[in-house]
Amino acid sequence: MKSPRYASFLAVLSVIFFFSGAAAGASLGTLEEMGMRQVANNVYVDTDMASDRAKELLPLVAEARRRVAAYYGEAVARPNIIFCASADCYRNFGAIGLGFTDGTNVIISPHGQSAAIVAHELAHMELSVRVGGFAKVLERVPQWFDEGQAVIVSQAEEFSEEAWKKATRNGADAPSLLSLQATADWNRITGPNGENMQLSYGTARREVGRWFGTAGLPGFHALLSALSSDDAFDAAYSRIEGAHSRKHSHSVVSANSALPPGKSSGSEIPSEWASRGFERATW
Repeated sequence: MKSPRYASFLAVLSVIFFFSGAAAGASLGTLEEMGMRQVANNVYVDTDMASDRAKELLPLVAEARRRVAAYYGEAVARPNIIFCASADCYRNFGAIGLGFTDGTNVIISPHGQSAAIVAHELAHMELSVRVGGFAKVLERVPQWFDEGQAVIVSQAEEFSEEAWKKATRNGADAPSLLSLQATADWNRITGPNGENMQLSYGTARREVGRWFGTAGLPGFHALLSALSSDDAFDAAYSRIEGAHSRKHSHSVVSANSALPPGKSSGSEIPSEWASRGFERATW
C-alpha cells in the first residue's frame, strides 16, 4: 500500500490523509457526547451554533449532494456531515484545514462552510465506497484521479481552465501525471501552503475533465465498476476512454464544464445526473 497522502494546505484547496484521530468512526452517541446536535438526517452542528445559522446550512448540504449526484447518481455513501461553529470544536475532532473526512464523517470548519468544500469531501467518500474503501483508493487509484474527480464534482470556481493556463504559462510549466501520482511528489509540487495548487489540483482537474470529455458519465460508471472488480487503474482508464472515443469527439473541458451534456454549471443540477482509519481534509 502507498503511504497515506499527507499535505497541509490551509488556502483554498488542500487534501490531508492521516491516521485515525478523534472523529474517526465516531458514532451518533459519540457525536452527541462531543457537543453536536442533529439538525437534519446525517447533518450535525455544534451546540454553539445559532439556530438561524444551522438552518442556513441545510440548503448548502442539499446543493453539495446535488453536485455529487450529477456524476455519481444516487449516493451510496451516507456520512454524517458535521459543521463546527468554532476553531475549538474543529480541533476537538483532530482536524486541520477547512474540512476533512474519515470514512464515516465529514467535518467542516467555521471557515469551510461552502457547497464546493462539502461536495469535494462527499466526492472522495463516494469514490471510496464505490471502489471498496479508502485503503483501496490509496493503494490502487492515483492521487491525481481522486483529486481531479473531486474538484470537478465540487464545481470549485478557482480551478477554471483560464486559471490553470495562467498558472502554468499555458501548460508549459504543468507537471506530468506521473509526477502527481506519488504522495511526496504531489505535496512537493503543491507547496507547503498550497501556493501551487493549480499545478497539482488544477492539472489533475484538467486531465480528469479531458477524460470525461470522451468517456462521459457512462465511462465514469464503467471505471467505477472496473475498479471495484480490482481491475488495474491504468488499463481500465485507457480501455474505457478508447471505447468511448469511437463514439464521441475528443475535447478538453474545464472544471465547471465537465458536466452532463446540455447542463449548465449553475446550482440547479438534476439528481439523475470506508475504510476506517484514514482521514482526508480539504480546503
